[in-house]
Amino acid sequence: MTQLSIDELRGALPTQFKKSVNKELLDNINNVISDPESYSIYRDNLLSYAYVMNSGKFKVSNYVEAIRYCSFKIMGDTNIAAYSKAFPDKIARFNKQGVSAKDVSSYVSAYNKNKLVELILEQAFTPTWLLNQDLFQQALNTQADLMLNANRENVKSDAANSLL
Repeated sequence: MTQLSIDELRGALPTQFKKSVNKELLDNINNVISDPESYSIYRDNLLSYAYVMNSGKFKVSNYVEAIRYCSFKIMGDTNIAAYSKAFPDKIARFNKQGVSAKDVSSYVSAYNKNKLVELILEQAFTPTWLLNQDLFQQALNTQADLMLNANRENVKSDAANSLL
């Protein structure tokens, strides 16, 4: 399991958030998930969705928590299951305090509807071809040009098949 470095995290975050990255935050991120497969997904999501921080006034620590929760959601967990995995300390505290399942469900529902979580999930579930329409169009144009203007027949055929 590759540990996330301060430089990687700072490189992914918008400029105004780079200074708030410190060793304590990085250690927290690297220790959050012990399962190597889940850690890879969490790490990738953490680096991939950092630009959503530009969509509001968010703290890096809230972003880290939201990514942890959203990573479990993206893997197919229900809201409750994702929240339980992302915030086991909160769930333990709720249980210790005797908070009813209905109230826990309300807290989880409210968390699921917060702006940062919604922005991350919106980006996560947006199809790649839609996010990269400009690149898709460039690739389509390139293949069409090759199909019509390439010197070799096999290149023309491969381009035509790619378009089909």
